[in-house]
Amino acid sequence: MTRGRKRTWASPGVWLGRHLQAAVGALGELARKPLGSLMTILVIAIALALPAGLFSLLQQLERLSGDWNRTSSISVFLDHTVLDEDALALAVDVEGYDAVARVNLLTRDDAMTEFRRYSGFGDVLDTLQDNPLPPVLQVIPRTGAALEQIERLAKTLEALPAAELVEFDYQWLRRFKAIAAMGRRAAVVLGASLGLAVLLIVGNTIRLEIQNRRPEIVITKLVGGT
Repeated sequence: MTRGRKRTWASPGVWLGRHLQAAVGALGELARKPLGSLMTILVIAIALALPAGLFSLLQQLERLSGDWNRTSSISVFLDHTVLDEDALALAVDVEGYDAVARVNLLTRDDAMTEFRRYSGFGDVLDTLQDNPLPPVLQVIPRTGAALEQIERLAKTLEALPAAELVEFDYQWLRRFKAIAAMGRRAAVVLGASLGLAVLLIVGNTIRLEIQNRRPEIVITKLVGGT
């Protein structure tokens, strides 16, 4: 018996033939019960596709938030008494900060031109004797800078003596990242729950199949089958 057992395990043709026979038998069972098989397959497919689709959606949203982060800028409105030459020197200094990629200077004349172009009050602006608009520094953060670095940069710019107002709307980005993190945790919980459900469905299907073929299994064991 030991020799026969060794010959059985050493024969890959017998092993492969038995597995092919079992596979053909399983396909036959699926064909004989098309509705039940289709429902089981659909349940397993949906259970696996839902967390995968949610993870893919979250990855796309995080990539989109990264693009928004790279294209965001900090607007520094300088005091109206600051001359354009001093604003240019300040822009050069700010451009040397670690988290800064570049700084665009909007002089008084440039600011007036922009305001005249988009406000529609050109006739009213012509009556002004002096240009009341201050120089503006448009600070572009470095690519790949974290949100915490950009926040520290904004606070550093607010502390500048020549800075009158610093605008950087990062609260929405912080909320978006918090929502994305919560979505990742929900996707993990959903994936674990649906994975457990798939295991239970497969285990129950195997148990029912064994119960349905119990007489065949008993007869096979009586004649010496494994």
